[in-house]
Amino acid sequence: YKLGASYSVWDGEEMLEYAIRSIRSEVDYVNVVWQKVSWFGSPCSDGLEPMLKKLRDEKLIDELIFFEPDLNALPAENETGKRNVGLEAARKAGCTHFITLDTDELFDAEEFKTSKEIIYQFGLTHTACPIITYFSPTVRIVGGKTGCTLPFICSIEKGEKLVLNAHQPWYADPTRKIPVSKNSRPFFMHTVCMHHFPRCRHDLNKKIQNSTMNQSAEGRENLKAFLNLDPEKMLEDGFCVKTSNKFGLPF
Repeated sequence: YKLGASYSVWDGEEMLEYAIRSIRSEVDYVNVVWQKVSWFGSPCSDGLEPMLKKLRDEKLIDELIFFEPDLNALPAENETGKRNVGLEAARKAGCTHFITLDTDELFDAEEFKTSKEIIYQFGLTHTACPIITYFSPTVRIVGGKTGCTLPFICSIEKGEKLVLNAHQPWYADPTRKIPVSKNSRPFFMHTVCMHHFPRCRHDLNKKIQNSTMNQSAEGRENLKAFLNLDPEKMLEDGFCVKTSNKFGLPF
């Protein structure tokens, strides 16, 4: 078996090295599919490309792939297409399994390793895992309203592709779904969590303004609600707890 990981990057690059390092020991191949403009035409930072080349030179990244979005298409369509570019590159590199990630998504390496070995041992074709969301490196949410999960490691041995809003037996990001069929072996992994740090970046407004969620009124309302959350109040009310800076993040 050979596992490939692909990161979709336009901004939030300050988190990328931490994200890759959290799983680099457990993946066989890493690519980064990057773009110079967002789904809405906003430019990336001047430092993005040099930083990516630095990480490639340090062998954290195996392959850099430039992606140019179609600004006439829906953001979610662009994002699904971009993730498929990463999937196809992983398949060309000989990968049998695949995970697609963003820059603010990190894992405990031991949990990741244990879960990967279970997937290989039992021939699981589609997996997902829980998400723990953080307001800062040391403040995390106890529970969430959406119950959203992360599509985890999936098999790509038979030419599988990501399909926007494809059927999967869990609620998850619609741009990351490989369709489940009657011959699939899906399984929800309780042995691993994705640690999500959506507010850990230099320019949070840049992320919010260019999110795929802006393509719908409901998405925009959810983004507004996310920005208006008060971590201190949530700590007082018991919806958040203090934790250690597990990944040594500098924010």
